[in-house]
Order: sequence, then structure tokens, then C-alpha cells
Amino acid sequence: MDERAFNRDFPIGNTDFQFMMGVIDGMRHCFSLSDREQEKNEQQYCRKIIDRADRIINYPDGRSIYLLESQIGRFTVMLYHTKDPGKFENLCGYQIFSNFSLNSPLSFRLVKPSEFCEIFFSEHLTYKVLSFRRCGEPKLQKPDVLKGCEKSGNLVFIPHKCTCDFYVKGSNVYIKHKDYFSPELFRKEDAGLSLHARLEKYGIEKSCTRDKLYDDCWGAIVLRQEAWVVFENLLTWLEHFKRIELINLLLSLIEKYHGFQPFSLGVNWRSMIESLVKQLNEKNLKELPSEK
Repeated sequence: MDERAFNRDFPIGNTDFQFMMGVIDGMRHCFSLSDREQEKNEQQYCRKIIDRADRIINYPDGRSIYLLESQIGRFTVMLYHTKDPGKFENLCGYQIFSNFSLNSPLSFRLVKPSEFCEIFFSEHLTYKVLSFRRCGEPKLQKPDVLKGCEKSGNLVFIPHKCTCDFYVKGSNVYIKHKDYFSPELFRKEDAGLSLHARLEKYGIEKSCTRDKLYDDCWGAIVLRQEAWVVFENLLTWLEHFKRIELINLLLSLIEKYHGFQPFSLGVNWRSMIESLVKQLNEKNLKELPSEK
């Protein structure tokens, strides 16, 4: 952040308070730094940040940069030293780097150390696959945790071909994905065979009438896979990120979970996650169907 964006000593006549001018989303804001009633508590949270740091970079002007690893990426956290040795101001700035690139935000986001720890140290945002089925295996059962929970909405994965349901319970978001990295059935020796010829050769029963299938070489046989997945604590994090920041973060969690290369998920995945974040932002969460 531009050094000129801050005025570290801005006394206003009250010895119990100091203020810092900071820039957030292009607007100048004034932050209380040393309210003595909160100072001791905030110092404890500053120590938590320092204890979790993998690397520290100190600057002559009184700033210290702390690099922290987490399940969503690498945090860059900035703390400000006071004139008293070993003490810090009641303010920190942070950025998140995910998939080797800056995710959130472009400038340092300013919060109290206690708010930073409560958001990022207590409620972890994670992605998990709860259950999975390959083509031909028994149908998936609804997770027990969702019993009595109504569907919250639909997510289009492939237009006119695949729509996924999502459920909200507590701060978690569950998705029944009906086309989860489904592979294509293709053999090199069958190149040039029509779709009908391949279906008959593989012994696959057609799910629609013959006149609705193009008898050419352009069709694909997809072995559909399904999965129940969950974003844990997503609603807790929803209010702390802008939409594009959260979309990139959720996509990176999926890639890391499966060991994929960064930015390897296609447009269908991005479109689905965009729809999810948009619906969660637009709806009043209290009105979303939950436990009966």
C-alpha cells in the first residue's frame, strides 16, 4: 500500500486515543488504534498472528509483515509497532494469495487483529467430497446431516444437460453434483465409428429413441459420475469477501482438494460457482429453507 495513504500519528487531544487514516475501496477512513479498554485484548490477538507466522519482514517505519500459510492460501498480514517496545496498534491489514496469485484484496484490507483471528483462525473454509459414485454404481443417498433440510436452489452446470441442487444448513453449503468430472468412453481403435456403432459394440442401452441420436462420429459417450460435496463455513466467510474474490477462492479449494493445476477448472465450474455465490448473496439467508 502507498505509504502516503497512512498518517501513523494523528493526535486529536485525547491521550487515550490515536487514529490512523487508511484507504479502503478508494475511500479514506479513520480507525481508532489504542482504545485502552481494548488494547490488552488486541495485543493477545497480535501475538496469535505472530505465533502462526512462517516468515517475518520488518520495515524501518515501524511496520512488520507476517506470512502465514493456511488451507486457502498464504496470508500477508501487516502489523504496526507502537512507540512502546513489543506492543502493536489495534489494527492490521491483510491480503490473501491463492494459486500463486493475489486473491483478496488489491490493497491491504484493514481490520482489528481480533476480527482477523476470529474470521481466519476459528472458522476454516474447507471443501470436501462426502460421497461419490461412478457410472453403474448404486445411487447416492442424501447425507444424514441434511435430513429435514429442503433444497435451497439450483445451479446450472451444463445448460439443458446438467443442473445441480444445493442445500444450506448452518454455515455449510452442500451440493449434489450430477456430473462430477465424468469421463468419456472412447477407444482409439473405434475412431471413425458412428455413435450407434459404438453403443452397440460396448453393449450400452440407449436412454432415448434412435431418431433423437445423430448417427455420426461427433457424439460422445459420457460415463456420468455424481458426488455430494460441501463447502464448510462458507456463509461465515461470505460477508468478508467481494463476489469475485470468493469465486476465485472456492475454485482454488476444489483444485487443491483434487491436486489439480491452478486455473485448470473449465468454464462450467466457474459458471456454477458464480451462480452459487450470487444466489447466496442475493437471498436473505434467514429465508433460505433449513431444518424443519
